Amino acid sequence: MVVVVPVDENAHLQSKIVPLSQAALYAFMTLDGLNISKVDFKADFKENMFDYFITCDKDEGLDEVFELGARVLIAPKNSTLEEIAEGVAFSELDEVS
Repeated sequence: MVVVVPVDENAHLQSKIVPLSQAALYAFMTLDGLNISKVDFKADFKENMFDYFITCDKDEGLDEVFELGARVLIAPKNSTLEEIAEGVAFSELDEVS
């Protein structure tokens, strides 16, 4: 499964989530069960396939994400990629509808 997280820098697994409006990059994490098998950082998410988009602000405009057919989950502000991957794996993140 591929999970996309807006981040402000490439600090690998220690990159922290930021609101979509503040994103400098998007981390594309490939999760294989409980493991992160791959992390790629890209400038945009719109031309890529993914299963989940993670946000830290459920009130920000996510129309483009929903139009792509992705499910949106909410993570606490300042969560690292590692913490988010754990939250997804253990179904600890709420879904935004």
